[in-house]
Formats: sequence, C-alpha cells, structure tokens
Amino acid sequence: MIFQKQKPATPWLLVVLFAIVAVSSILLGIIYYRSHKKSLVRDTGLELSAIADLKVNQIAQWRNERLGDARLIGGNTPFVRLLYNYLHEVNPSGLYSDVDASLKSIAGQAEYKNVYLIDSLGRVRGTFPGSDSLFDENLKEIFPDLLKLRTGILTDFFREKNNSPIHMNLVIPLVNTWRDDSSDLGVLEVVPGR
Repeated sequence: MIFQKQKPATPWLLVVLFAIVAVSSILLGIIYYRSHKKSLVRDTGLELSAIADLKVNQIAQWRNERLGDARLIGGNTPFVRLLYNYLHEVNPSGLYSDVDASLKSIAGQAEYKNVYLIDSLGRVRGTFPGSDSLFDENLKEIFPDLLKLRTGILTDFFREKNNSPIHMNLVIPLVNTWRDDSSDLGVLEVVPGR
C-alpha cells in the first residue's frame, strides 16, 4: 500500500467567516470613530459657545460697572463743587490736600491706575498717583465734544508709546449742577487686566 499525502481540504467556510468578521469590525470601527468625532466637535463647540457667552457677559458687566462709577463720581455735587473751586480759584493751594485725597480715593479702586483732573482747555491740573503717568494726548482733540457729555464714556484702547501698556480712559464730565454746564472734565485712566 502506497500512502499518498493528501492535502487537507481548505476550510473555505472559516475563511469566509473570518473575512466577514474582519470587514464588519473595520466598518463598525469607522462608523464609531466618525460618530464619536461628530459628538466631540459638537460638544466642544457648545462648550466654547458657553465660554464666549460668559466672557461677553463679563465684559458687559465690567463696562456697566465703570459707567456706573462715572455716574456716581460725576453726579456727586459736593465733589464736583470741590473740583470746580480748585480749578477756578486764584490761589487753590488750600484746596489741594482735599482734591489730592479725593483723587487718591478714586484711584484706590483696583481698576484705576491713574486719575487726571483736566480743565476745559485740556490742561492736566491734578493727577494721582503722580505726574509720571501717561496721558492720552488724543483726548485734547475731542475735548469740545467731551465737554458736551452728560454721562461718562469709555474711550477705545490706545498705546501711548511702543513699549507702554495698552490703556483705555473712562471720561467723566464734571457737570456744574448750579450752572448746568460741563466746563471741566475728569478722566480716570483704566488699565485692563488689573
């Protein structure tokens, strides 16, 4: 008897079954990946939108607080009268300590770096914390319009020199309620990020 080696029969059923399982696993993986990617993009978009809304609300609240400060300061008649007397006295040296204390009190808030008292001609007549601060010279160009205001405004961001920090000003017209005009102007320099 001669024995011949017979090749075992190829299990085509197992090969086909393996191919079907492999292809279906790959397809399910691709489908899962795409759906998970869409879900992540959607969720991340919602999170970023929520953060943006919070930041917009935060900036609006900050702006409203600054304008509220402007209304409070500009509407304080005894304070405005003190500043008016200081600016219009022939010898205001007796009022200097009161004005300096008032400007120091305003600048004491965390958001205000400098406070300038400016007369109607655009001359800086008082500063706190001192005279080494920068002042936006561009404000002098728009003084006639600023003097007509009845409420405070926030200026645009500006940089006085290339290496100086970015600033913005809170401009407060000091309205003489006893004369009903805005002959003088107070400026608070606001430094963002403080």
